Amino acid sequence: MRLLRGIRLFGFAIVFMATALVADSSRAQKLQLVTSPEDAQIFLVDVDGSMAPLGTGRAEYRVRRSNTNTIVVTADGYAKKEWTFVRGNDYPTPVRLELDTRVVEVSASDQQAEIFLNDVRMGTGQAKIMIGQNETALVEARLEGYWPASATYSTTENSGVIPLADELRIQDRMLVVNARPAGTVILADGVEQGQNFAEIRLPFNACVEVEANADNFVSKSEVFCNQERMEAPPMNYAFELTDREVTVRTVPQTASILLSGRTVGIDEYTLVVQQDECIEVRVEQSGYVSQNRSYCNQGSGQLPEIDVIELSEDEAFVGSQASDQANTNITIEVGEQRTFDDAWKIMSLIVLNAFDILEITDKETGYLRTAWAVERFDNATVRTRTIVKQGDISPVKFVVQIDSEYSEDPEVSVSCDRCFRPWDRLLYQYEDIINEMIFRLR
Repeated sequence: MRLLRGIRLFGFAIVFMATALVADSSRAQKLQLVTSPEDAQIFLVDVDGSMAPLGTGRAEYRVRRSNTNTIVVTADGYAKKEWTFVRGNDYPTPVRLELDTRVVEVSASDQQAEIFLNDVRMGTGQAKIMIGQNETALVEARLEGYWPASATYSTTENSGVIPLADELRIQDRMLVVNARPAGTVILADGVEQGQNFAEIRLPFNACVEVEANADNFVSKSEVFCNQERMEAPPMNYAFELTDREVTVRTVPQTASILLSGRTVGIDEYTLVVQQDECIEVRVEQSGYVSQNRSYCNQGSGQLPEIDVIELSEDEAFVGSQASDQANTNITIEVGEQRTFDDAWKIMSLIVLNAFDILEITDKETGYLRTAWAVERFDNATVRTRTIVKQGDISPVKFVVQIDSEYSEDPEVSVSCDRCFRPWDRLLYQYEDIINEMIFRLR
């Protein structure tokens, strides 16, 4: 009896357990899983850690008490993602499993290059780049002496297609340029790149003209080429501007600008003053007092960028007039009715009327010369004298010359012959001497 009773109890237990298992299975939650992207693979993580495929894009899954209930979704170009479902919780229908982190396998054409993501180093030669939702990634491959090769990937709305893998080709060279003095502008093919320092991009199979400019300095330029089968360009280059520029402008605008006695410009001229040298400039204009200027590019001395030279009016010019009788031998023929003595007397009186001192007078040889008459002005000195020589006896003729000479030194010694130059003008007080002789001696 006891044995029969035990058998009956064991049977009841087996039936109870079977009924419970059936009931548990009937109550398991059924989830409709939908992935984004649509071609993503859906896997179930088993208790032993293995992954069993459930489907592509869509799958049906029952949440069980005896399983991990962990789902993993993978897709090319995306970081895998997992979800764990809890039995008894409420879930929408369908359950959307969205992969939101993109993955790009980036490699550099030169395996020595370093890969950076948004300026953070990710590796050498190659790197796996993760891009979150609504993010933008700037990826660069950097190698010394080369311009970084870069690519931008974005998951923002209306962004372009993101590749599964990408190669960053390093071809363009980088030229680091330094320039002096302070404030020097560096240009590449005419486009400003910076002041005193710039990183210049030299495209593959191209040449770039690099120029350094600074106010009041002569610019310098060099052409750098990144060409196949040519010597590689330098990684660094320095410009040092040393020669200076000075623009000379004149007032009046018709004044001449002279270098070493040669006219180089009218109104305006830009001088180049080489390092450790000086240049002498002269500005002159008829009727104005000439000026000399010296520009030296030595040491730390400053030179003007623009120098306006204004000439003052020449008082000697105002007190004189141009004359073709100045510094010229004029032959005066004496009238036939006049004797030599009479003519000599008249001629001497005319000269003495204009000059106070006769330096030499010799009637026998027919020679007369006055002393220099000096007229000093604020910016110049003019000296004038008359020389008379007997030209012929029958008929009587005199050869008269009025020497008119000019010096820019208002305090010059009258006896300094090298300080004066012939002047093609006569002061007003001497302009009628020749004409009076011609009139009175005829």
